[in-house]
Amino acid sequence: MDIPFIKSGFLARLGSFTFEPKGLSFQRFERDSSYSWAMLQRIGMTPLRQFIGMGGEKIAISGSYFPHFKGGFDLIPDLRAMATLGIPQLLIAGDRKSAENLGRWIILSIKETRSHFRPDGTPEKIDFSLELESYG
Repeated sequence: MDIPFIKSGFLARLGSFTFEPKGLSFQRFERDSSYSWAMLQRIGMTPLRQFIGMGGEKIAISGSYFPHFKGGFDLIPDLRAMATLGIPQLLIAGDRKSAENLGRWIILSIKETRSHFRPDGTPEKIDFSLELESYG
C-alpha cells in the first residue's frame, strides 16, 4: 500500500515522529506476534487445543545515533513527550518504494544510553530502544 503523504526513504513513522537515515534511524526492528489457544481437557485422553484468536503483538525498535553528526539532542525527548500523551499512535513501516500501515500502537518503554562524552559532558553516541505494543 503506497502512502503518499510520507516521503520516500523513511524507515518508519510513529505518529508524527519519523525514523529516517538523516535523523533518528534504527538498526533493529523486531516484531513479535502471539496467538491464543485454549486447552480443553478430555476424559481419558490428552488435552485438545482450540484456537481462540490473535494474542497481542509487540515491536522492539533499537539503534544508535550520533547527535552532533545528525539528529540533534531533541529526538529521544520528542519520543518521550509523545509517550506521555498516552495516545495510541499510527505506526507505518516504510522502504524506498512503499509503506505498510501497521495500525495503532502504544509506547510501553523508551530506554536511552549515552556514552563517549565530550569534555563539556555532552555524549557523542546515544543508544536507544523502544518497546511498542499493539493497541488493538
